[in-house]
Amino acid sequence: MAASKKVIKRASLEIINASSKGRPGVIGKYLDIGEEASGGRYEIHEDALFFGIVECGLGILKSTNAEQELALSNIIDKKIGGEWSFFHIRDILIGSLSDKYIKSMDGIIMYLEEPLNQEERNLQKKQFLKSMEMFSA
Repeated sequence: MAASKKVIKRASLEIINASSKGRPGVIGKYLDIGEEASGGRYEIHEDALFFGIVECGLGILKSTNAEQELALSNIIDKKIGGEWSFFHIRDILIGSLSDKYIKSMDGIIMYLEEPLNQEERNLQKKQFLKSMEMFSA
């Protein structure tokens, strides 16, 4: 059973708080990868947790600059419609959200061993394709 929005928001807020204090280890407690470690209490997919953090940050931004929040939300919606990675969304938000939200997003990216930029992503794809060639040969 997937986690409720309330659980995702609570987890997002805890991760944001922990990341701002230099304790990114909290992330593993909530992700579905860590479900067994949490005794089955949490079943949060990494996308839901990542976007929970994004929503928290955009909610704060909306209270101070609704136009900027709407513009960023529209850009993110368009990006999600195509090929994207966590770092694409993070890059859109850098400079608009507080560092604590960016650090939280970085924490999830690093926890999942995802690429932090396009160069790393291209290298990862190249290595994958090379291994597939060796496998099919």
